[in-house]
Amino acid sequence: MTTKGKFEVRYGKIEIITKIPEGKGLFPAFWMLPSSGDELPEIDILEAIGSNPYKVYYVNHWEEKTKYRSYATFKIDNVATFHKYTIIWTKNSIHWYVDGKHIFTSKQGIPQEPMFFILNLAVGGTWPGNPNKHTKFPNYFIIEDLKVYKKIKSSG
Repeated sequence: MTTKGKFEVRYGKIEIITKIPEGKGLFPAFWMLPSSGDELPEIDILEAIGSNPYKVYYVNHWEEKTKYRSYATFKIDNVATFHKYTIIWTKNSIHWYVDGKHIFTSKQGIPQEPMFFILNLAVGGTWPGNPNKHTKFPNYFIIEDLKVYKKIKSSG
């Protein structure tokens, strides 16, 4: 699913409640790209590899002469249940949270342009590898809820 050409955001609080699917070759991700169509910057609200779904990645990619990124990982205790993944994106920083717990902050290369969302479950590829005989199909990246909040300036 993509919101390209339909919905974009510049700064705010973004929350998704989801389950990470298990299985070699699965690659669930919720990420953002610039509405301009450029490949960078990129904000990965969450990424996981189905062969190790307990390890979730949070990444801010940007470009200054060459590609740069800042990232963190976090261990999820139980992937069979829903978890809330949140970012708070401001002009100067991006903060990542899992179930309300602060995980990581990036203060370099913060995107300043509007971005759209991509929610996908890729299968195969260099990073996740190919599915094997133990990977169950059909498989799903189940989204329970997705919310976007934007700060409204007070006139008083």
